[in-house]
Amino acid sequence: MEDLIANLIVRILWAALFGWWISIIWYLFAIVFVAMVFSAPAGYWMLDRIEMVFSFNRESHHTWRTRERIVLGVIWFYLIGWWAGLLLIGLSSACVVTVIAFPFGSWLMRSLDTVVILS
Repeated sequence: MEDLIANLIVRILWAALFGWWISIIWYLFAIVFVAMVFSAPAGYWMLDRIEMVFSFNRESHHTWRTRERIVLGVIWFYLIGWWAGLLLIGLSSACVVTVIAFPFGSWLMRSLDTVVILS
């Protein structure tokens, strides 16, 4: 139980002090990689791991992507995903500032790749 509490405290401190702004930079690099279609798989990889950057959460839910899903994800990204992701990362960063909303901010960050590229 003590390890769980210590883990949560470290995750909250990291997210409040560093994770929110590092994840914004990570996200910007990821959208650049997705925007350059030939490097879209690298951008997908970065978006899959953005929660690790945000709050040290090691759970990864990446799946195998077919060519059709990558093309659909890139089209979605250009039409809606990039600005929806910016809104979502801003909201999750605001949740970290209020420590009580940290679980909600973490959940938002975990769903970022789904919003941005329909993964």
